[in-house]
Amino acid sequence: MNLVPMNIVTYDTKHLVYKDKVRFFYALKGRGNKPGIVEECGIVQLAKTVLLVRPEHEKKVKAFLKEWKCRSQIMHCLMRPDEISASKRA
Repeated sequence: MNLVPMNIVTYDTKHLVYKDKVRFFYALKGRGNKPGIVEECGIVQLAKTVLLVRPEHEKKVKAFLKEWKCRSQIMHCLMRPDEISASKRA
């Protein structure tokens, strides 16, 4: 069975005031013609504050969350490629 290393990243935006949350989510998901970090790194957003990130983009995501002063946790896991594909469609 082929397993692919992935990272599940959770983060917290409770400390951000509303206008900063809006800016954060624009930076995360993009706005207009400007892509966000999700599109740039091929990240799958599993839930509002849960991201599925490839290991090669872990540092970039950590830096992004640190810039926004978001507390975060990273769980390293192994996934089957079909699970990753299913996550993208969900």
